[in-house]
Amino acid sequence: MEKFAPNRIYRRISQLDIEHYITTNYDHTLYKQLYELGFKESNSNNTEKLYSIRRKFCLKNKDGKEKYIWPMHGTIQYPKSIMLGLDHYCGSIGKIDNYIKGNYEYGKDVKLDGLIKRLKNNKCDPPLSWIDLFFTHNIHIIGIGLYQDEIDLWWILNKRKRYIRQYGDE
Repeated sequence: MEKFAPNRIYRRISQLDIEHYITTNYDHTLYKQLYELGFKESNSNNTEKLYSIRRKFCLKNKDGKEKYIWPMHGTIQYPKSIMLGLDHYCGSIGKIDNYIKGNYEYGKDVKLDGLIKRLKNNKCDPPLSWIDLFFTHNIHIIGIGLYQDEIDLWWILNKRKRYIRQYGDE
């Protein structure tokens, strides 16, 4: 995977006017493509060991335009973060649910409010996680497909739909 090279699809995707990309792929092909276009590493967060709730790669070009890659299913750099198997997917759903409900903690003293409260108080911009993007942005996911075993994606899409019905445009 580390040797994967960008192709014409990645070239086209990287040139779209998109700021945030969510990927279920473990490779760095999009990262490499943006690097070829003159983007350089900027304000990334690759501190998580297992789950990729806040993991992001930020790249900035010479004009200051930023693009973010959120590898929600892990990254080849940290093999333990790569989501394989039901245990890892179900654990991820637990982390996502905690994040949405406001039971998510990281670092020594960082505990986030629940998503609805953060949305009402405009505290989801900039997004702290790819989870915020599901509730605040149009979503662009790069991956092989939306297979049934990617239960975390199905779960959050279902949660998003229920929140839209319940809270609308409040």
